[in-house]
Amino acid sequence: MANTKVNYGSSKQSQSVTVNIVKENDEKKNDDIVDVKYGEPVVHNPYANLPPDINTIIQDKDRQLEALNIIINIMKNNPLIMNKYVIANYEDLLRLIQLLTNADDVQIIVKDVEIGCFCTCDDPVITIDKIYVVKHNESLIFKQSFANVVRIFDEHKISLKMVAII
Repeated sequence: MANTKVNYGSSKQSQSVTVNIVKENDEKKNDDIVDVKYGEPVVHNPYANLPPDINTIIQDKDRQLEALNIIINIMKNNPLIMNKYVIANYEDLLRLIQLLTNADDVQIIVKDVEIGCFCTCDDPVITIDKIYVVKHNESLIFKQSFANVVRIFDEHKISLKMVAII
């Protein structure tokens, strides 16, 4: 015979039943009194096994969702592509870095425009010199402290060397 035991999860419910059979006389076999008492019903709380830091997990997922939404908007609405990298808008790049690093503040330091070009053209693209992330009152260099986030930018082909000012 095959074993047909099926497990439906790890939660087990139990119920205790107490049966008291009282016989008054041997003559009254059909009139046996059966007293059945049920134990207290088991109340199963589906939220009992949640981790204690569920609110921080939910906030992290919300930030990731908003960051992915910004990445989609950058890819969809940005016509500026240089060397197969998308040049993001300044405000979008700031917000995206802030969401992915969970930073208090993000500072993008741009290279001085006067050094690179002596013309008075209105170039919509400026070169980024450094990106600083302020987290817990500590200023960190973005590319050194957040290599996993830099990898996300590389995977999505979003440039961290130039930014568009539109």
